[in-house]
Amino acid sequence: MINFSSHNIQKTHRSGYLPQLQNASAPASDIQNDDVKKASIYDYSNKIKSPTVKYFVSNIVDRISKEPPKPESNPIQADGTTKLKIGYANDIHGQYMKLEKISDALRDCDIRFSGGDNMLGDDRNEKVNRCILKYMDSEDFESSALGNHDVDMSEKNFQELTKDLKMKYMARNFKQDDSSKLNPKSEKGAYIHDKIVDSYIGEYKGVKYGVIGVAPVDIKTRMGHPEEYTDFEIGSLEDTIKGIQSEVDDLKKQNIKHVFLLSHVGHLGDRTIAENTEGIDVIIGGHSHTYVDGIKPGENLFLSKSNEPVLITNAEKDGNYYGKAELVFDKKGVLVGASNTLYETSVRPKNLIYKKIFDDIMGEPEKLGTIRSALPCPKHRLKEENPHANFVSDAIRNELKVDIGIVNAGNIRNVFEPGTIDTSDTKSISPFGDGMAITTINEKDLVEGMKMGAKSVVDDNGKPGLFYASGLVYSVKKSTGEILDMTYTDKNGKERKIDVNNPDPNKIYRIAADDYVLRGGDGITPFNQLDHAEKQFDFSEDKLIADYIKHHNNKPIDINITGRINIVD
Repeated sequence: MINFSSHNIQKTHRSGYLPQLQNASAPASDIQNDDVKKASIYDYSNKIKSPTVKYFVSNIVDRISKEPPKPESNPIQADGTTKLKIGYANDIHGQYMKLEKISDALRDCDIRFSGGDNMLGDDRNEKVNRCILKYMDSEDFESSALGNHDVDMSEKNFQELTKDLKMKYMARNFKQDDSSKLNPKSEKGAYIHDKIVDSYIGEYKGVKYGVIGVAPVDIKTRMGHPEEYTDFEIGSLEDTIKGIQSEVDDLKKQNIKHVFLLSHVGHLGDRTIAENTEGIDVIIGGHSHTYVDGIKPGENLFLSKSNEPVLITNAEKDGNYYGKAELVFDKKGVLVGASNTLYETSVRPKNLIYKKIFDDIMGEPEKLGTIRSALPCPKHRLKEENPHANFVSDAIRNELKVDIGIVNAGNIRNVFEPGTIDTSDTKSISPFGDGMAITTINEKDLVEGMKMGAKSVVDDNGKPGLFYASGLVYSVKKSTGEILDMTYTDKNGKERKIDVNNPDPNKIYRIAADDYVLRGGDGITPFNQLDHAEKQFDFSEDKLIADYIKHHNNKPIDINITGRINIVD
């Protein structure tokens, strides 16, 4: 636990503040020990023939699954201070298999929040998104910022998914046209603003607190199908900050001392919000996929306009981590101490109860084959070569019989692991659910699109991400993100050099990619080639991966292809 106050945080320079802090460590082990017990009971319940006995055993499992591991305690201390333990996640991106491992890890927390992007993908991903929301409600997540991927689907599908949702979606800066109540703007349009709240007052054991939420200010360029959302406006960062302050002021008038902001603006935006508002204690962040462990002045600890501490959290992406923040407030409600710890999901065992719940929604997964070995995924998967993405691009090229199979780095959200692989694994690796398409592209547009992706190597966040292209090998200069050379290899193994400085506009390639890429997603306009598509499909990369593995006819597969994207000094 770190103790701090406005008196021991000194402004040092524009990059942040330096507190007089000690003892910043926190335990990192957070594995529940009753999973073996639950697994054995669940395994036994599956073998029972009698419906009555099976129901009884299932209830035992359910009780074990829901038993809170922490003792009852009063957050208001004898000395007048208040202690709250907050559990959080962000940018889960539809990774329901990761939730099988996170499972009940946050039940020892007093309140659970999300920084947004829980869901992912359009209407075709409805089952995945139902798994996510089932988990959020089952684990009592109280509220979530509205992320861009939370509205990848149509307005009508969002309305249906959230119809009975207990968790609140929040976005103070999201405003939908009231006329959509009676006259939706499209066939799949619906009025969803009544499912999204600006702020609310919560209470935990006598402690009242305010919660405000904001959506990303760049949501229109980062959502899956912006054409489905033509009837809303999102505020600029400046307007968003003004709106946040207005909500804080209203909460303070109601004598609310503790205020949480659920933000899907991104870490840099959260820093700007922290320093340009007053009255916020903690920002539960998301969108930028930033790994923020511990408390680091100038990184996730700042002073507000009123010279009071503001703590910012962010648990990276894809359910790889979840977080816990223990907070101490003085009698006036000022944050005077905290710890902030991220826990790695992969070290936890799967909770078979959640596996059963998700399988019931998704359907029993199909076994596909065996992965013999797999090279590790790079730390910076958006701007370093990833052998797992190379395999996916091969699946696209081989299954759709095209010259070049393309996948963007951001599409790959998990890794292949040695052992048996099934369709739930392939869905986890490529979870978006976008449709695939075959189209043509001239060499000039192909090279220009690849160049725009290559600029990711010099972007701090690796955006928009490299493009993996089965059929192409290219080199990128590390210091500038410039493509230095490129080679195309046809299906017969014949190589042809491409002049990256003078590509041939008359040379045409048949390519396949998902419709997000082929609509020019992430601003990659040279890849906007969907309007003349030869064929469009109502399935995504995950099906092609599954088919490609099956076509190996049970031969063990090695995920080991490298050397297609060479980052050079």
